[in-house]
Amino acid sequence: MARRREEKEKDKETRKIEREISAATNSKCELYTFCHVGKTVIDTWHGLEAELSVLYVERKIDNQLKIDTSLGTRIEWRRKCVELREDDSGRSERFEYSSTQNLFAVVVPAETLKDVISSNTLSDFIIEQKSGFQNGGRCTMLIVSFGRAEIAKKKKLHNLSLQIYEQHRAQIVQIETIAELALFTAQYLRSLARQEKKKLDAGSDGGGGGGAGGAGGHKLQYQGDKGIVIGSRSEIVTDWWSKMLTTIDRLSDAQRRAILELIPDPIAAIDKYSKMDYSLAIQEIGELVAENGRRVGPSMAHRILTMLTDETGNSVVE
Repeated sequence: MARRREEKEKDKETRKIEREISAATNSKCELYTFCHVGKTVIDTWHGLEAELSVLYVERKIDNQLKIDTSLGTRIEWRRKCVELREDDSGRSERFEYSSTQNLFAVVVPAETLKDVISSNTLSDFIIEQKSGFQNGGRCTMLIVSFGRAEIAKKKKLHNLSLQIYEQHRAQIVQIETIAELALFTAQYLRSLARQEKKKLDAGSDGGGGGGAGGAGGHKLQYQGDKGIVIGSRSEIVTDWWSKMLTTIDRLSDAQRRAILELIPDPIAAIDKYSKMDYSLAIQEIGELVAENGRRVGPSMAHRILTMLTDETGNSVVE
């Protein structure tokens, strides 16, 4: 009788932990993800802490915001992970640990970033910032340019953005207001929280679609080939563009090949679609028919168009 009661208690404890693990990647995923904002960011931009507090309360995630004195101008996202383990006696026990996501942001005044770009030291800046991040390697760095200053001419900024992503997996995000900066942190918290479920779903489907990389938002942890480094400009650009397209969720290989045929050079496409009427651009891309007979469609066309024409980096689709 005592043994049966003990086994019943073990099963009860196991089910309790399993329910928590399920909730952590489903209904309560945001409550297991935290945004750590460097104290320097809070001190530099007055009013940000209050804006963050209000926004996080509205989203019912006020406990997920942490002000961190050790981060300086960085913003990091961390996940509370829960696992089911057995102790030496065979009893189930709950094991908890924190996992820093492979994505971080550095907030820089627009005027400062403008000076860095003008002095051709942006690559050095990125390398220095990444060296201080515990998940260096293939992590993604977001350079948040805060303020209304024009950090570079439009064409130069487009080319620079492509270059630093290819070389350093870094992106520039232009933000002008405190409210936008607060929303930026919350959007990425939600995206990274939901990414864990997407990763598990991809694994249960056989790991297809390139989504089995580390944690991260918007397929940011794509671990594909580095691509060709020797060839003509057109060959290198097309190869790079092809790999960029593989990171888009739910874009099939057939659709990707159709897009590559229409848009072999994304740099030329940036100039073309920036000048074209939005509805005409959506129609041109959306009406593409892949080799399997399926159209790309307006929803996917919108993603491609946003990818090519967004000038701020703020177009986050939750």
